[in-house]
Amino acid sequence: MRHYFLLFLLMGFSTALHAQLYEGKKSGFKFFVEVFADSAKVEVFRNYYLYRYEFAYKEGEEILVGQSNTDTLFRGIQNQLYKKKKTFYLKSSFNGKDVFIVKLSDCKYDSRDLLRKKAYSSRQMHQLNRLQDSLSHPNQTEFTDVTSAFYQLNRDSGSFEAYALRTNRCADSLREMIILSSRSAAVDRYYEVGLSLDTADSSEVFKLLENANYQYEYARYFVFTLSQVKPDWLIQYVDKNPANKESLLKNIKNHPHFKEIHQKVKESSMNLNGRKEILKQKRKRNTSNVAVGALSVTIVLAEVALVVGLIIWIF
Repeated sequence: MRHYFLLFLLMGFSTALHAQLYEGKKSGFKFFVEVFADSAKVEVFRNYYLYRYEFAYKEGEEILVGQSNTDTLFRGIQNQLYKKKKTFYLKSSFNGKDVFIVKLSDCKYDSRDLLRKKAYSSRQMHQLNRLQDSLSHPNQTEFTDVTSAFYQLNRDSGSFEAYALRTNRCADSLREMIILSSRSAAVDRYYEVGLSLDTADSSEVFKLLENANYQYEYARYFVFTLSQVKPDWLIQYVDKNPANKESLLKNIKNHPHFKEIHQKVKESSMNLNGRKEILKQKRKRNTSNVAVGALSVTIVLAEVALVVGLIIWIF
């Protein structure tokens, strides 16, 4: 009798440890929900181009905790899991705006490992392409093919952890190649001054604005940073009516961070024509159907600081 009782306990313990995997699809997103006795794990992948995937969340996954006295079984910051008529539903939000209600079904094939590998390599490729864009300049003759290098990595064998190590080694090698082939002392100076504008000299800043090629990322970064830290200098430069004023104003008008630039210039107390010309770009922007996401790269100051740090570290 005691043996049956122990067997019953073991069976109950085994059932408690057992997890059920569910999946769902919606609007280019693939959802996986692994349900345990007292929690659930959510992983979401976004299919952004053909067979390329990326992590929908920066952390890659979210753990949901059990709820009591509520219709929601498990809840996290971005996801809620509930059940209606024996069917699981996931209420998932992204950036606090887009909310999806996803109907889940039993997962017939667990493709999470492959999708994790694809998403991890996509994240690395994205960062390296950002690095290459940030360092590019008109005199550059060599460009590193990041995509081809990553496609040579075998995703089919080995664990995700082993694949991540191979990917990291490949990324480190490509990062050094990009910096060695793309590095320019002139471009470096834009980032160096941009990161130390509080102590910069206005004459050097004006010279950098005068020599900038506004088709490149380093110039877009510099204009944005200057507008946030020293908007009066940006206004003064435009007010001087320089030879490249039109290309600078066009850069401001089409900038992915135009809203932030416009706000800082608007807050300035300088009553100069340069300020009016910059603010006027809002009307031109609204009438020219400029898409905020038209630029291939969005500036993130932390990543630019990392670029400069890598340059200093290698050289």
